[in-house]
Amino acid sequence: MDGAQARILEAKGRKPTLRLVWQADAQTRGLSGRGLTSDRPGRTFDRHGKGRHTKQPPTDQQRYAKFVFARELAAKLRIAFRRHRFDRLILAAPPQTMGDLRASLPHDVANSIDAEILKDLVHVPVRDLPSYLAAR
Repeated sequence: MDGAQARILEAKGRKPTLRLVWQADAQTRGLSGRGLTSDRPGRTFDRHGKGRHTKQPPTDQQRYAKFVFARELAAKLRIAFRRHRFDRLILAAPPQTMGDLRASLPHDVANSIDAEILKDLVHVPVRDLPSYLAAR
């Protein structure tokens, strides 16, 4: 997964081939940080003097949307784990997204992680993924 897209693939059998099971895009994909908020930022006066400036929002809306997307994927993995849909899990995501995902995973799902790949492989075709996963 990355901050805007996620894929779940499975491999079964002795000579496993990857098969796409699920794919999703974040609803906020392609929006700028401003497009995620409903209003213009407020304005305030300088502490000293007559100047005015724009207030910064407390959180970056785009960053928060990526965190929520990672949390949603973690919930999907939790459900699949509890339904015994997988034995081992290999996660691939850029470092920041991996951190969001790890923080959202329950302990039982986190314990089933066999390997982590700190790369964005969302745009790599499924047929080319085995070369990234071969060592794992």
